[in-house]
Amino acid sequence: MKKRIFALLVAIPVLLSVFMNTASAEGGEAPDEDEGFTVVFEGDAGVASITVYDTQDYNGTSVSLSPGESSVSRNGDTGAPDSTGSGQVNFTVVLNEGYSLSGVTAEAGTYKNIKGPADTGLANTYRITKITASTTVTITTVACGHGKIASGTTPEWVWSADFGTADLSYICAECGESAQAAGTVTSVLTNSSTITFTASVTVDGAEFTDTKTAAPFKADFVSDEGVMYIYVYHTQDYTEPDDDDASSAVARDSDTGCPVITGDGQINFAVILYDGYEIDDVIATPGAYKNIKGPSDTEAENTYRITKIKKDLEITITTKKSEPVITPVRGDCNGDGKVSNKDVTVMFRYLSSGEDGADPDIYDFNIDGEINNKDVVALFRYVSTLEN
Repeated sequence: MKKRIFALLVAIPVLLSVFMNTASAEGGEAPDEDEGFTVVFEGDAGVASITVYDTQDYNGTSVSLSPGESSVSRNGDTGAPDSTGSGQVNFTVVLNEGYSLSGVTAEAGTYKNIKGPADTGLANTYRITKITASTTVTITTVACGHGKIASGTTPEWVWSADFGTADLSYICAECGESAQAAGTVTSVLTNSSTITFTASVTVDGAEFTDTKTAAPFKADFVSDEGVMYIYVYHTQDYTEPDDDDASSAVARDSDTGCPVITGDGQINFAVILYDGYEIDDVIATPGAYKNIKGPSDTEAENTYRITKIKKDLEITITTKKSEPVITPVRGDCNGDGKVSNKDVTVMFRYLSSGEDGADPDIYDFNIDGEINNKDVVALFRYVSTLEN
């Protein structure tokens, strides 16, 4: 037993020697695990996050970091941490809406190159190469005005269903985000049954236009024998009619006068009557509009406004014979349109009753500012003169 223990004690140093020699023959002691150099990302208010990739394959393993967080330099092919001076960091800057990148920098003396989108082939994507020490990457942004259209992309027009608005949609060359520019929409009545809408806007020094067509919301006028003409105004300016003998009209914007199908259009018109007639009523197809505003709202005689028209309609105007206007005649106390003995009797009875409130233009026959028996005498003499 003692011989076996002694033999084992002798063998241990030999085995250790063989192990050390073997390790030496393979390059010395096994090195510690490489952790790479620390890379801290800093960004301003325009930076939403930073997507960091393990390799140059931008579809491979990645992690999303917030400004202030860090990654490490890695081998561009294997993704293993690398502090040999050949490691790199690959990342994409994710921007908040309305911002574009203005700069990506790292601490001087800690890397060789910063490769941008022109080299990586991807928007807002960078590669910092040959990192030799821990470093901080600083990302700066600016509020993007979306002033340039990305090369190789085609802007598209986006219209509202009622053609009231239109936006030009495009990819911004500065921030890579989708952007929209509001177009100016005008419209004209191409013919009695067609509106042509035209949208226009200038972006990146170029003017873009587009057109659409639609049927207008049309109103037909129906009137009786008391109506001579119907004047139609394109806006609420009732100075001069745009159509002075109209049988129909279309819904228009109250400010521009352009035809619209937004449901906010209106029709403004005045009714010109024959002598001896007055308007009895103005009605329109139920459910096709919101309100009919009359002279008390338009502040113009026999002038109407039909608001918020949303479909075709019929406007019906009815008239009636106007009541004759009787001009008071001084001395015509019974109101029959002439002066006679009957009026003397009516005036005498009125004064005898002691009532007040008689019209001085009729009862103050001698025009002295008072109504009394002198007026009865003056009226009697006048009537007697007429009879003689």
